Amino acid sequence: MNARPELTPELLAAYRATEYRVQGDRPFCIRIGRASPEADRWLVEKGLETWGFITACNPFSRSLSDSENAERQLELRQELIRRGLPPISALGIDPHGAWPGEPSFWVMGISRRDLLELGTSFGQFAVVFGDRDAVAELLVCPLTP
Repeated sequence: MNARPELTPELLAAYRATEYRVQGDRPFCIRIGRASPEADRWLVEKGLETWGFITACNPFSRSLSDSENAERQLELRQELIRRGLPPISALGIDPHGAWPGEPSFWVMGISRRDLLELGTSFGQFAVVFGDRDAVAELLVCPLTP
């Protein structure tokens, strides 16, 4: 990939409108700017304070093939596990249906700094971060790792 494309206001608006769905035993949905009682319950159970939502798919919102995205997700999963951050399967969903769901991970106990670093290293414009008892934040990743 040569140059990083521009993060447009339209793309930022799409990220803010996305439904960040955590799968697993107790599925729930995270929305930017809203608190998530379900996420808070998980954090309390695990004795943790933070969580992150991240994908390795479609770097800089450029569509890749399913196999390329699956390979990137596997690399991200392995990196999260290596860091002692077990990932929970998740999906980023466009509520308007303009683009297909994007495989992602929800990760408890990740720091803001580490989440941004991983987002940058996997070519993401943004990631989603949350603290216990706070609203979900869309964080724009730095330009370079």
